[in-house]
Amino acid sequence: MQHLNFRFSFVFLTTIFTLNFWVTKINAQWSELGGTNSSTFNRSLTSITTDSSGNVYTAGDIVNNNGYFYVGKWNGINWTELGGIGSSTFNNWINCLVTDANGNVYTAGNFTNDSGKYYVAKWDGNNWSELGGKNMSTFNSGIMCMLTDISGNVYAAGGISNSKNKQYVAKWNGISWVELGGLNTSTFNSSITCITKDSSGNLFAAGYFKNSKGKQYVAKWNGNIWSELGGTNSSTFNNDILSLTTDKSSNVYASGYFTNGTSVSSGLHYVAKWNGNNWIQLGGINVIYCLITDIGGTVYGAGSFTNGSKNNVARLNDSIWQELGGASSSPFNSTVRTIVPDVNGNVYASGSFTNASGKRYVAKYTITGLPVKLINISAIQDNKDIVINWLTAREQNTSYFILQHSIYGTSFKNVDTVKAIGSGANAYEFTDNKPDKGINYYRLQSVDKDGSSTNSKVVSVDFGENQSFSIIPNPAKDFASISFSKLVDKATIEVYDLTGKAVITKSLSGNTNTYKLNTQSLKSGLYVIKVTTATGNYNEKLLISK
Repeated sequence: MQHLNFRFSFVFLTTIFTLNFWVTKINAQWSELGGTNSSTFNRSLTSITTDSSGNVYTAGDIVNNNGYFYVGKWNGINWTELGGIGSSTFNNWINCLVTDANGNVYTAGNFTNDSGKYYVAKWDGNNWSELGGKNMSTFNSGIMCMLTDISGNVYAAGGISNSKNKQYVAKWNGISWVELGGLNTSTFNSSITCITKDSSGNLFAAGYFKNSKGKQYVAKWNGNIWSELGGTNSSTFNNDILSLTTDKSSNVYASGYFTNGTSVSSGLHYVAKWNGNNWIQLGGINVIYCLITDIGGTVYGAGSFTNGSKNNVARLNDSIWQELGGASSSPFNSTVRTIVPDVNGNVYASGSFTNASGKRYVAKYTITGLPVKLINISAIQDNKDIVINWLTAREQNTSYFILQHSIYGTSFKNVDTVKAIGSGANAYEFTDNKPDKGINYYRLQSVDKDGSSTNSKVVSVDFGENQSFSIIPNPAKDFASISFSKLVDKATIEVYDLTGKAVITKSLSGNTNTYKLNTQSLKSGLYVIKVTTATGNYNEKLLISK
């Protein structure tokens, strides 16, 4: 990569644009919601949610004075029992909480109705009621997860099974509960612990259930059928999946008890990312009980992992997990069971951790300062160059931008730094004079005056000749043959993993058009082969399957 030509211009926005993404300032701290040592929660909190009005709700095995389990509501001033003091009649644990676009609250878990059936309860702002009608539920086991969508549908799953003794995802369509896929069509052979949706409306489920090879897997519902994500019996998950989330690019993330070892005890727990083609391992940390994605597309994880002394919430930044709040800043003295963002980017956490008075509490990670509003970023080929443009609508507190480049789309190198104009709406442009042949990936890092930063979405351009060499076989196991389209005198071959680390480097000399690459040292996964010759840089992806 060479230096880039740079120019910018002031623009005046006279129309309303649809925001593609946010670049958000991170300047925050953890605090106990309600004030230090104010909580009276005397048992674990296993679920938390927020609504569009900023209210926070939590539940678990907390009980009121009558011995019934209840949902706690934070109204901005204090914690109250939703429905009024002593009003709840839930007779067992609450496992999950969700809200819909109208502010209704739904809860479910191990509690039952008068007929002994498990059910979903709805709070409509005035009363709790059984969704579907009093004592109408037929759910024969506890509910472990729920989901609402923009159409008002409610989904519930857990241990509930159909007449063929198969667990299933139940959908409330506004009139009745139905088995997603049709009556008795489910093939899930054990409990479902988590469900999520992507931006295209696909629904995903995971949990304890296994495929025919005895591996837990993520199932995808595309509106018509359930299928194993990645293909039938392709999963390598060796233990239960506890949580799922998706990002704005429809990547799917899974976490739980599974490890990357040949047995559960021989490996490290990790977060698995499905990028549309493969499962990628993101980090090696302890059990992750909860994954979420905030309004800006950032993925967070929480669980039993620690920073050495305290449990913490981790934030995913360019495939790297970072402690939310900064290294060793976490206050949590026990497991974080659940996390949730609000519409302002704040993050809430609850679980088994306690304050100095020994009470469980809800912690809030408060975002301060205004974000940079980035309306768009694009990259296009212009003859022998690639031109990158981005447009901002507000730049309060912004110091500068860093343009970054990658040949594989996951690990980026800084190209140049651009000082922010600092006010108003502005347009910026860079020209890459010598892009790599093949796919070039770009993204923008916005840096605030306090040094905090966040990345934009990734854009790419397929530049010129992307088949200057071919790889056979691909996927490969122990060896791969690189065939050049014409003779090369001198060349450097580099193999990069998805963290951007060069794991193999070879130098060639003498006229040749083939090279046999030894890949025995590479683990299964996706790699990028970069070839540098006198005529330019070329890259191709290589999949290793052992």
